[in-house]
Amino acid sequence: MASRINAAVYERPTSRGFNTVNVMEAIPVVVVVNPTMVVVSPPPPLPPPPLPPPPQFLPPPKLPPPPARLPYLQQSPLRKRRTCWPLDNGGNGHFGIEFPSRNAKNAREQKIDENYVQWAGRDLMESYNRLSKHAEAPAIFAHLALFPDFVGTKSLNCCLEAYLIRKNYPLFMSTFKHYTRMEIVQPDHKTYELFIRCLLKVGGVEKARDVMKLLEEQRKPVTSSGFAAFLGGVKDKNSSLQELEGDFQWIKTRKPISAPAVYNIMIEEALEYGKPAVAKRYVDAMIADGVKPNEKTFAAFLRVQARAGDWAGVRKAMQKVREKGMVFSTRTLNSLLDQYADMQELEGLENFFDLLCQEEGFPSTKSYNIMIRANLAAVNEAGVNRWVANMRKSGFEPTAATFNTFFHDLRCSKVPRALMFRVYNSVFNMDRNKVDEISRDILYRSVWPIEREIEPPQPQNMVTTPETGQTSTRVANEMEAALKRGNVRGAMNAFREASSYVPITREVIQLLARAYSLIPDTQIDIPIVLPKSHDRAFKIKDAVIGFMIFSTNAEAEKEPVVYPSILSIIHGAYKFMEANDIPISHNISNQAAATLINRQDPIGALHIMNEVSKTRWGRRTGWDIAGLTVLSRAYLVMGDLRGATWVVDRLVEERMVPDDKFMEYLRRGIKSSGSREFREGLEKLIIKCKEHKEHVWTLMHQRATKVLDTMHQSSNVVRATK
Repeated sequence: MASRINAAVYERPTSRGFNTVNVMEAIPVVVVVNPTMVVVSPPPPLPPPPLPPPPQFLPPPKLPPPPARLPYLQQSPLRKRRTCWPLDNGGNGHFGIEFPSRNAKNAREQKIDENYVQWAGRDLMESYNRLSKHAEAPAIFAHLALFPDFVGTKSLNCCLEAYLIRKNYPLFMSTFKHYTRMEIVQPDHKTYELFIRCLLKVGGVEKARDVMKLLEEQRKPVTSSGFAAFLGGVKDKNSSLQELEGDFQWIKTRKPISAPAVYNIMIEEALEYGKPAVAKRYVDAMIADGVKPNEKTFAAFLRVQARAGDWAGVRKAMQKVREKGMVFSTRTLNSLLDQYADMQELEGLENFFDLLCQEEGFPSTKSYNIMIRANLAAVNEAGVNRWVANMRKSGFEPTAATFNTFFHDLRCSKVPRALMFRVYNSVFNMDRNKVDEISRDILYRSVWPIEREIEPPQPQNMVTTPETGQTSTRVANEMEAALKRGNVRGAMNAFREASSYVPITREVIQLLARAYSLIPDTQIDIPIVLPKSHDRAFKIKDAVIGFMIFSTNAEAEKEPVVYPSILSIIHGAYKFMEANDIPISHNISNQAAATLINRQDPIGALHIMNEVSKTRWGRRTGWDIAGLTVLSRAYLVMGDLRGATWVVDRLVEERMVPDDKFMEYLRRGIKSSGSREFREGLEKLIIKCKEHKEHVWTLMHQRATKVLDTMHQSSNVVRATK
């Protein structure tokens, strides 16, 4: 007689959320079936059977030793997004602690206190997070979650912190909602602080404000660090100093500010707006409220000096702070090193690195990653190898940030898709802690790039209400009045104050583009106008660059062509990109030159390209493959073999890969009605390009192998961890 068993179900977190899992798969169940009792007369006893001969016992076979390293599922993370759970290793889990389901069941059968299991899991997760192995904490938490008694608040915080560092925001939100709604754990102030930080990453500022007010109404444990995390997230998302001041005043009404972190955020924002008087006012308010300024307060003013290029003043200020007994944090020192790497040469950067080594807590893993990135940008392979070796000598291992630096360099080098997949999967299977969501984003952008054309905004397609229309008109009038007075900075400040909400109309974008074109080319301190909201900044950037491209093409089609007007618009686009930390792209120059070539004006196209190459933006980046293609096309139209040879030589020197369009223009030149010498010269150039392409592919494979070797090697130095 069979009995039916209703198995209990529970939910465990995966990379897609929570999957319903049958507990019967993890816990063996013994079913006792009670048959119907029937009374019958007992049968007569049977004689006992004869005893068998004694067995010949053999020695037990020797089992192979368990593997030295915990194996993982070798599954490609790109086929199906799923968490790779550690396999059972003969009863031995992480560091010899038994976490699989049957061992947890044994712990319950042996009546081991749940607190011991919680402490063991929590200590392991904290150790892994401290060692930057953030992929292990969620796996350990998944084992603990098999029994709710083994899950604690601190272990949940370790898991959420690992998700936040790896930028796995969807899994963070699903895990937080599950354990708070089911009331499995009681969230503390650290849990809500992590939740606020994640919410500001995935949601908008208004939603974050509503959640903060709801947490306050429900009397949740939100401390000063939680309010600082909220205000810092609003600062990163919003570009309006006025709105940030409103949030600051709301925080002061809800809780007395005893930590300097909230004041430091306001000081940094005021200094970024170029308002030192407002920053000084917040310093005075901090002291009046009994809050002592810390090293981050002084670091905010140091970063202003660094952005202005006054590194001598930075060194003097650091010396004065050191004499007063104040120690800068490692994060502050790394930010200064990062700014120095963007503005100075490698030799000066290494000297500044040696200067920072005198500070306590420096260097760190991020410090070495900055040096590696700077040498990669300078195409200094020997320097890259040297700084990787220095990192290992200091006891640091390459992290996911290190891999992302090399991986992004491979992507910019146009490495083939199959090779990018191979590098990513090899590093993932080697150590999943050395890849994160940024690695996946780099891979997807390399394998499936979004090819699109930047177009100017179309106001007629926008749906505007009377209120937004009035706002756009007001901002446009303020900008136009400032430009008529010759106050270019005032026009930009008017746009920046309203950049987070003003409608993106043609009139506003046209005035903004005109303002950047009027700034002198020699001016370096150019105001920033883009908001901090990534999506909105992306739209404004496309609108401004698209409008400038449209304007240059219109100027190039005029008769006669006024070349200074074209160059003024092009220089304005470069100043816009430089001021707002947008990577310098020569797309606008290439399109203007291509338009002139289409109008049978190759000399004018070469004039535009030559003038751009003399500017600081041309000297800083140089021509990419698209620019060399335009130059080659101009020389081919003119029938200039020397110019075409010069372009191919530049391509070989820069180790660029000639694309199909570049090769097609060379083939068309052979079919043209040029001289025999011209056609034979182009045939030699085609052969040279093919040989160079094969050589570059070989170098790319060698670079990919070098990246794998760098991530695979382990350091012999053990770094002490606190």
